[in-house]
Amino acid sequence: MAKGAEDWVREAREVKDAMRDHSPAVPVELVEYYAKKQGLSIKDPHVAKLIAVSAEEFLGRVLRDAFEMTEKMDEAKEKDGPGGQEVTLHLDVLAKALRDAFEMTEKMDTGGEGCHAGSSRFPQRSSLAESSGTPLSE
Repeated sequence: MAKGAEDWVREAREVKDAMRDHSPAVPVELVEYYAKKQGLSIKDPHVAKLIAVSAEEFLGRVLRDAFEMTEKMDEAKEKDGPGGQEVTLHLDVLAKALRDAFEMTEKMDTGGEGCHAGSSRFPQRSSLAESSGTPLSE
């Protein structure tokens, strides 16, 4: 077996071993349901679990980014007043964090070309507010 293939097999085994004892926040059954709904059959339970773990990791990254954005906004607002302990996530901040994550994923998929913010794949502020019926806070 070639060196690159051996490395790939070793890394795949390490990932599989690391996932063995992990219970992902996204249920494997949910992954299987949506895969089936898209016409995909997942025969290997490790595949469904890897997708579930990947979805959990993606969600964690988006929420960390949204948290950091919210903290920065709160710090700017609280320079003159006392700071609170709780950070409240707002829809517009979450939408930006998701948009940034999708754009980063697109850049990785296309070798850096990426999607532009006006793409129909990413809803704009006005369409988000219209679809939810709730205005986005500034």
